[in-house]
Parts: sequence; structure tokens; C-alpha cells
Amino acid sequence: MNRQEVSTAVSIGTLYIIRMLGLFMVIPVLPLVVDVPGMTPVLLGLALGIYGLSQGILQIPLGRLSDRLGRKPVVLAGLCVLLIGSVIAALAESAWGVVLGRLLQGCGAIASTLLALVSDHVRPEHRGKAMAIVGSCIGGSFGLALVAGPWIHASLGLSGVFSVTACLAVFGIAMVVFLLPQDVSPQVKLEQRTWKTIIAQTDLQRTTLSSFFLHFQLMSGFLVFPTMMVKQLRIDVDAYPLTLLLILGGAFIAALPLMIATDRWPGQRKNLLVFMIGVMGLSLAGMSAAWSSWWLLLMLGCFFMAFNLLEMMLPNLVAHFSPDSMRGTAMGLHTSAQFFGAFAGGAVGGWLIAFSGDTALLWANAGIALGWLFIVLWMTPPVDTSSKRQSLDSLGTRHSSETV
Repeated sequence: MNRQEVSTAVSIGTLYIIRMLGLFMVIPVLPLVVDVPGMTPVLLGLALGIYGLSQGILQIPLGRLSDRLGRKPVVLAGLCVLLIGSVIAALAESAWGVVLGRLLQGCGAIASTLLALVSDHVRPEHRGKAMAIVGSCIGGSFGLALVAGPWIHASLGLSGVFSVTACLAVFGIAMVVFLLPQDVSPQVKLEQRTWKTIIAQTDLQRTTLSSFFLHFQLMSGFLVFPTMMVKQLRIDVDAYPLTLLLILGGAFIAALPLMIATDRWPGQRKNLLVFMIGVMGLSLAGMSAAWSSWWLLLMLGCFFMAFNLLEMMLPNLVAHFSPDSMRGTAMGLHTSAQFFGAFAGGAVGGWLIAFSGDTALLWANAGIALGWLFIVLWMTPPVDTSSKRQSLDSLGTRHSSETV
């Protein structure tokens, strides 16, 4: 990667940090908050996952809009909507007000546009490295959000968490204006045949379902993870952020060598994808056993290691399987699945806990992971695009010399 490509990946990764902090700081807070008027398990799941509904609905339209108008205008508009939703949630005085604010936060659906922006400015043979940088930012911001949220809540309350999100949105707007690279020429005309090809592409269907299941697992899992940690680890609520930080830090360190390996050996991505889905399913089943505190820590670490790695791998696979002229649309399909999964995880998970309890949710998620694993078993193994490019270049050079 050259300096411009590294700078682009870091800038977009920073915008992801801002975005993810705004959306995820509230996740470890709401399950432990008891002073929100009208909050029930069902409304709790809705408040946690409702942003995924608006995100899922808008990702594809905004991805296609970015193909036409350019990436930066869409990113700016999305951050402005995030700002408005955060202010509404900060001023809310009831559970339904929080739900409305979270819904509007999700309307700033820029994830697909940011991923397409990476693909626009990074050469194909280096996109794995760029996606690893962005994926590391996503994983780091996810961990930071889950730790910073409880600390901010302890000092400023729930409204303070949303107020900090509003400030981050303002910072992100300034960053887009002054630091984000200029757009490449937008795709003025989108081919309907190409759009149908994306929808019909079986490997993109598998990556889309994978994105849905991954975020379903995350959001539904966080309906039970905070209370499990407090009860089974016998820690105070004040010690919860530090404990979670240690778990996430260990999981990220464990996933880092595998992140590097996916870029060095692209042909093994499918095998690693299948393996990590299996790890996630087994960790969920293992949590239900509740044998000891150390066992729970190990299972949580395995879950988050798998999540970090899968979150990094899936966008790269989408970029690999999608046509260049419709990459924004393909990324929109990918991120729509993510957020629909988050919405479904919060809504279905809250309902399941209300009627069957925490253990039933863990076993249900383990079963979903098993079905997910069988779906990706039939995925086409990715090829090393850099090797293909080098082979074509050498073939072209040889052909030219023979012609001369």
C-alpha cells in the first residue's frame, strides 16, 4: 500500500470509530439502566436494535445514491442525521423517546458508502490490507464503545451518552469536509442487468446472510452478556467496564494473527470463515453451561474473537464478489443485512428472554450458528487477485515482446 492508500484507510477507519461509538456506547448501558420510565424487556430489545431497522432499510438506497452522486455528500448527510437522532435521544424522558432517537440515529446509514469509498481509493491487490485496517478500527471502536459507555453513563447518565454521540457526529462532519479524499467520478448510469446479477449472485447471497447472522448474534447476545458477567463473575457494576475491556482486548489480540493470515493466504478465507462460525456457535452453547467464572471468560473471549475476525473478513469478501461499477450497491446490501440482523437480534432476543429466559436465547443462537455454518460451506473459495493480476501483467509483457 502507498501512503495515499494508507491515509485513506485510516481516515475512513476513524470515521467508522466515530460512527460505531455513537451507535454502540448505549448497548452495555441500557440492560443495566432501571430509571428509564416505561422500559420493559421488549422495549429494551427494541431500543437496542431499532437503529438496525432504519439502517437496513436505507443502506441499499444510499449505497446506490453514492454510486450516482459521490460518496462524500452521502457521508455528510448521514452524520447530520446521526447528530439529530442523538440530540432527540439525549432529551428523551421515556422509553419511547429513546426508541425514537435510536431509530433516527440509524437513518444515517453511511456504512456501505464508507466501505465503497475504501474500494474506490485502494487498488484491488491491497484491499485486504485496507479492510484489515478498517476492520481493526471497527473492532477497536466496538470494544472502546462497550467500555466507554458505562463510564460515561456513570458520570453523565444516559443522556450524557447520547450527548457525547452528538459531539462525535460534529467532529465527524468536520473530518469529512477537511480530510476525506475527493470522490472518484460517480457512476452516472447504473445497469439494471448488473443489479439483477448482484441479487442473483449466490456467493453474495451467502455473505449477505452471514452479515445478518453475525449481527443478530451480537445484538441478541448483549441482552444477556452484561447480566451474566455481573452475576456469574460476581463483580460490581462499576467493575463491569474494565472486565469487558480485558475480555475484548484479549479477543482482539487472539484474532490479530488470523487477520494477517487472511490477507497473506486469501484462498483460506472460506475455511477460516467456517471455522470461526463454529467457534462462535460452540462458545454460545458453552456459556449456557455456566461451569465456572473462568469458563465464562473463555467462552466470551472466543465469541468476541470470532466476531472481530468475521466482521473484518465479510466486507472484503463482498468487495471480491461484486462488480466494480456496483460496489456501493453491493456494500449497501451487505450493511443492510448487518443492521437488519441487529434489529432482529434485539427484537427477537428480547421477546425470547421475556418468555423463555436467558439460557433459551443462548441455545437458540447456537442453533442459528449451526445453520449459518452449513450455508457458507457451499461458498466459492476466494482467489488471490494480486497473483492473477501479476500473471496477466507478465502474460501481457511477454505477448508485447513477442509482437515486437
